[in-house]
Amino acid sequence: MFKYLSKIILIFFILFVTLITYLSIFGIKTDKFNKLVDKSLVKTSNSLKIDLDEIYIKILPLDLMFEISTDNPVITVGRNSLNLKKISSNIKFKDFFKNGKKITNLNIDTNKNDIDSLIKIIRYYENNIQTMLIDKLIKNGSIQFSAQINFDEQGKIKDDYIIKGNVNTLDIELLNKK
Repeated sequence: MFKYLSKIILIFFILFVTLITYLSIFGIKTDKFNKLVDKSLVKTSNSLKIDLDEIYIKILPLDLMFEISTDNPVITVGRNSLNLKKISSNIKFKDFFKNGKKITNLNIDTNKNDIDSLIKIIRYYENNIQTMLIDKLIKNGSIQFSAQINFDEQGKIKDDYIIKGNVNTLDIELLNKK
């Protein structure tokens, strides 16, 4: 009896380790979260839209977190869009299974985008004299950036965010038309 019980426990343990290993390396593809992301973005702004393909969920067993990511999403605000390479975030196990899913961080990597579109999107949310002046000065160019944003317990952005990027072929026309 003990021999059969130990074999069954060993088989379950091997299956469990295999499943955790598979979910850590490959993860699961799903589109079930697309509507959830769309609803949360609509709460932020009615003109903000995101086009997602599939969302990948991987397990980070040593950190007790899920990594949720998507490739090649497109964010559109009005008539301006940003082509992203990847968006990823980590959610703690305990927060994932509660109703209030809390994101602790957000990593955004972009493809090359028209800098004019980025400025117009920024102006949509932060329309002040500085963004208006930048919009008037910059005529053409492309930008590619990476952002790492951390959130506190209330879901607000912490001040330790990092944004790195490259600007290519930037055309600036000064106020005196030079």
